[in-house]
Amino acid sequence: MADMRKPLFDLSQVDMQAELNSYMPGSGLAWPALFPLKYTPSLDIKSIEADEGIPVSADVVAFNAKAPQKTRKTVGSWSGQIAKVAIARVKDEKDIKAYNMLASYASTSGNPNVARQIVDMVFEDVEFCYNGVNYRNEDLALQIGSKAALVLNTTNNNDVVTQETLNWNIPANHKVGVTNKWSVPASSDPLKDIIDGAKVIKKEGLARPMYAIMEQAAFENLIMSEKTIKKVASVVLSATGLANEDSISLEMVNAYMRSKGYPQIVVIDSYNKQEARDGKQTTYKAWAENVVVLSPTLQLGWTWWSDVPQVEDTAALQAYRDNVKITRFSRLDPMEEVTLAEAYIMPALINRSSLYYINTENSLWNDGNA
Repeated sequence: MADMRKPLFDLSQVDMQAELNSYMPGSGLAWPALFPLKYTPSLDIKSIEADEGIPVSADVVAFNAKAPQKTRKTVGSWSGQIAKVAIARVKDEKDIKAYNMLASYASTSGNPNVARQIVDMVFEDVEFCYNGVNYRNEDLALQIGSKAALVLNTTNNNDVVTQETLNWNIPANHKVGVTNKWSVPASSDPLKDIIDGAKVIKKEGLARPMYAIMEQAAFENLIMSEKTIKKVASVVLSATGLANEDSISLEMVNAYMRSKGYPQIVVIDSYNKQEARDGKQTTYKAWAENVVVLSPTLQLGWTWWSDVPQVEDTAALQAYRDNVKITRFSRLDPMEEVTLAEAYIMPALINRSSLYYINTENSLWNDGNA
């Protein structure tokens, strides 16, 4: 750790901790509701299984993988046994020079806008890296939530592993396709598919599904279905006096579902961005577009987390916010200021036997693919 020197920027332990405390964990993301944080002292497959009785099958993922340093626009990477999320961002000599010039100017100008620029420059990487961890958790949680499995490969895991799989082993008869694809409005019957799935769970004596969670694209197909329009129009539109069937909304569909005692629809519309080692960025949706998940609760699982160890005998600043550790330090030759965010986290499903998965674009489950 000899290369972890005191930060070059004017930043104290108290300042960095206060900044971290001001952030809202997962603000604007879906995972805090679907997979809220839950602490475990030992984050591995066996500890998760012991705490929740979750039968998880998994391959071993490489441990001690170094967090790739990112360009100025990145969003994070996953590595670890189960699992370490890490993201680093660097200010180079040009950035450091710009900071020193701003600090010199601010000391004589008394201009509050310049002082604000300095504060933003100091903390932007802290916020960026903190958010990077949360966005990676969004990615992991929504993949697991929509497929009950997680496949790590060079596309979604920044080349750390070739291909590894975690599988939550949902009962085979709880993963189904549909008779008519939802994307064909004339023949599809999305609400019936959801209702039929809820009846399967209820007949098995399990917790009754209260929610049908789906991606925005699947919901748009649902409201375009002629049978959806007819069902909702017969109950909701006639009751409200609205005659325009094109105005059917999520609220109207859920009003119909409530009137019949059926699951409420929840729509996920979350985007992620992945940066490969060559700097190329890809925007994608982590929740599988064709998948609807029926669940007795809005919460699909927990994001299990454990402490990232404190590094001893170093001048680096280290601060914590729940599951995220931020380390700030400098290096010489070349001169740079490094901000590193690390977290030991793993989303995992609960209510496994009561979940029901529907592929809206295939007659079979087909791993959620069309």
